[in-house]
This record gives sequence, structure tokens and C-alpha cells, in this order.
Amino acid sequence: MQKRILRFLNKNIVNALEEPIFPALNKINCSKYRYPRSKASYILRTAENIYLAGHSIQSILKSCNNEKEARSNIVDFAVGIGPNKQVYFCAILDSQRIWQS
Repeated sequence: MQKRILRFLNKNIVNALEEPIFPALNKINCSKYRYPRSKASYILRTAENIYLAGHSIQSILKSCNNEKEARSNIVDFAVGIGPNKQVYFCAILDSQRIWQS
């Protein structure tokens, strides 16, 4: 049952990532995510690491004493997000004010 749900989620994530990011006036200039299947796998594995272990992003961040520790913990849980990509992810969290929540 769980494997069927994970396959369903993976298929939906891949389909979403294969869609154009910014619809262009002509089909030649459509931007798409590179490697949608591997990125979908990263998203699912990260969700499993966080939510199946009984955590949430907010609980991970609240358990940290400072932003440096929080960034390190996010990288530990996240699949496919190394130190370079964590900057972008943390910028998103900063823009949503999740650190302070």
C-alpha cells in the first residue's frame, strides 16, 4: 500500500517538474527543470526523512540554537541539497519567516 502511494506521489511530482516553469509565447523558449525524475526522488526521500521520523521542518528549526545550526540540520535531513543549494533553500525559509515561527 505505502509503495503504491509513493509511486503515485513520485509520478505526480515528476509530472509537475516536467511542466514549463514560465510559459513562453512559443514552445522553443519554455524553461523546464533539469532532471525531473531525480529531483522528484530527492523530494520524496527528504519528505520521508522528515515526516516519517515524526518531525516537521518547523520542529527541526525550533530545536536549533542559531541559524548556522538550523542550516546544518536542514542539510542533514534533505536529500540532494548540499551546502551550495542550502543557501537557496534557506533564503526561501528566510523569505517566509519560518526561522522566527
